[in-house]
Amino acid sequence: MNNWYASQGYVMNSVTGAALVPDKEAEGQGHVELEVRETKLSKSRSNSVVIRFVEPTSDATDESVDVMDIPIQNNSPDQSQSADEAQRYQRYRITSGRTRPLKVAKLVGTAPGSHFRIIPQRWSRIVASPGGIFAGSTNNGRVGPKSAIFSTIHAVRPVPTGEDDNTVSLEIIATENKPYVSLEYGVTKSLYSDQWEGEFDLKHANAFGGGEVATLNIRKGGTSTGNGSDRTQDGHSTLGDWNKKVKDGPLSWRMSFSDNSLGGDDAGYDLELFRDHVGLVRNSETSGRTSPLRTDQRCVFDCPNTHSLGLFQLALNK
Repeated sequence: MNNWYASQGYVMNSVTGAALVPDKEAEGQGHVELEVRETKLSKSRSNSVVIRFVEPTSDATDESVDVMDIPIQNNSPDQSQSADEAQRYQRYRITSGRTRPLKVAKLVGTAPGSHFRIIPQRWSRIVASPGGIFAGSTNNGRVGPKSAIFSTIHAVRPVPTGEDDNTVSLEIIATENKPYVSLEYGVTKSLYSDQWEGEFDLKHANAFGGGEVATLNIRKGGTSTGNGSDRTQDGHSTLGDWNKKVKDGPLSWRMSFSDNSLGGDDAGYDLELFRDHVGLVRNSETSGRTSPLRTDQRCVFDCPNTHSLGLFQLALNK
């Protein structure tokens, strides 16, 4: 039974005793009574899961900062620690975090009042780096994603709540996967207008403390008249002409929000709202007439009849 408890993730449950009780009515018969200790989480939603956020530090002189020493996990099968080798520790400072404990509880499959249970496959999905106590755990042969909530989980332990029902809180000591926010910018070439566009991309990987990803993409392009009126005699454009091109150019944007761990199951949703500019081709050989944009044709000159396209998209993933 102890082996079954361990294989099913009930690491705090165990058989503490056994006794053979004779049957008073039937001589030579009896039954076995087992004493079992089973640990349950607190029934309080706010107290069932507690997260202690830590970050590595090498400063041991600052007494105003709360620190704790955590054993260094050696997860390499070729470098197992010998019995004579001293345990090494890494110093961490206790800090604040963004991740919500209740969302983590859903992701790992725990609920207030349920039995204390750890399923490594679920925990590995919320850890990005190979370090920590779940380094050897995989989810169908895959390690956790780079955008996981935590970079490392150092310890998971039960802490008695002191209540009369002998329940515990699930304490998680972890380092969050930072930075949450990333900013990228650059220059791209549009497939619609064949014009250069400036691009700005903003991403938040933990928008509401549950691993939700929110992104914002903005693209601003320029215009080109194609008739040479915006150029000087030597064939170069003036600064004023370039400013007018950028000012009159199309503006496209795209916003998205996704949560790939809806309710702790392998389900999620993607929400996307965008506005793109699709142009019409001006053909110089047809005296300025326009024709619909074909898949094999790009807008090589100015597209005055540019259309704006705004769409709303919601996808549920399972």
